[in-house]
Amino acid sequence: MEIKHKSYSGERSLYSLKNASLFDVTFFDGESPLKECSSLTLDNCTFKYKYPLWYSKDIIVKNSLFEEMARSGIWYSENLSFEDVIFNSPKTFRKSKNITLKNVDFNNAEETLYFCDKVTINNAYIKGDYCLLGSSDIEIVDSTIEGNYCFDNASNIKAKNCTFLSRDAFWNIKDAVIEDSVIDGEYLAWNSSNITFIRCKII
Repeated sequence: MEIKHKSYSGERSLYSLKNASLFDVTFFDGESPLKECSSLTLDNCTFKYKYPLWYSKDIIVKNSLFEEMARSGIWYSENLSFEDVIFNSPKTFRKSKNITLKNVDFNNAEETLYFCDKVTINNAYIKGDYCLLGSSDIEIVDSTIEGNYCFDNASNIKAKNCTFLSRDAFWNIKDAVIEDSVIDGEYLAWNSSNITFIRCKII
């Protein structure tokens, strides 16, 4: 099924949609437009309101935009791929797993990527406090996090060629290897265990 050049309003406008491709689709007002969906590919889509993808799985999103009011965007979902996507909304991704993020910007990442499992991040800019709180099995490369308290209570972290501009980074964590990265901030890695820094600059 293909949906092209459409716009939708109203709550749960495409509820439980399956096995579909969406191109140049805009979701205006109305909560949860793609709740409980599966096997979707979205290209050049725009989300303007709350809870766009909850309880969904097998989702690919490319060249798309989540505006500020598309808050609490992707919760309780799995098998998610986002490439060339801009997130201007807070609280994106919570209690989700198998997430791949490539060439993405999180410009309002307050409380983003909370309690997620198996997160791969490549070439991202993330601005906001408490990013990746309580998450596990994280791989992050060629990325910048600008925000305090990143990775609090996270575990099994691998980071390479990253910049972390963050006060109280890596608190309460377990099992992390940080390579070729810059960490700029006060009070690093309190109450943590098994954390290794290789060729890093710590400011």
